[in-house]
Order: sequence, then structure tokens, then C-alpha cells
Amino acid sequence: MGAYGKELRKLTTYPDQQGYYLFDVQTEAFEGEWSENQGVMGAKFPCVEAARGFWFSDEYQGIREVRSGTGKVTATIHPIHETPAHIVGAKPKRLFAQQPKQANP
Repeated sequence: MGAYGKELRKLTTYPDQQGYYLFDVQTEAFEGEWSENQGVMGAKFPCVEAARGFWFSDEYQGIREVRSGTGKVTATIHPIHETPAHIVGAKPKRLFAQQPKQANP
């Protein structure tokens, strides 16, 4: 997906829709099966309309073919809950920071 990533970074549609990647890392499975060559990417937009504006834009639709044949892609939208009031002083950097793998107890 290297060529796709390069093309994706060239788009103006992401910043125009105020979208950005939250994560794009190899996933560690706590339970169940997860293939080593399987990954997850998460992007954040200010609202569903902005996500749709990006996804269905002519600019983005124009590069989708670049990733053709690289694997199965499923795109979904998930609402993100507000940080609960009892979480005091937690910064997003801390919540999403990449942590070293630890041995399971």
C-alpha cells in the first residue's frame, strides 16, 4: 500500500475536511485470531458529513484504484464518545500513545 499512502498524502481533501489519521499501526490481538499481515487504520473527522465529504470526493475516488489488489478493504464510520468527566487531566497523546508490548499475565 506504499503507493496508495503516497497518493493519499498528496490530497487536499483530507485537510479540507479537517481529517487526520489517529493511528496506522500493526494491531496486537488480545483475544481471537489476527493475521500478521492484517492492519487497521483510523482517521478522525469533525463529523460524519466531513468523513463522507472526504470519502466520496472526486479527488479521493481518483486514487482508490491505486490500492486495487493490495488486499481487502472495509471502511466504516464509528462515533467517538466524549471523554468521561471522571478522566481528569488525560491528554489524547497519553490515551493513544504507542505502548511497548507486555507479556500477558
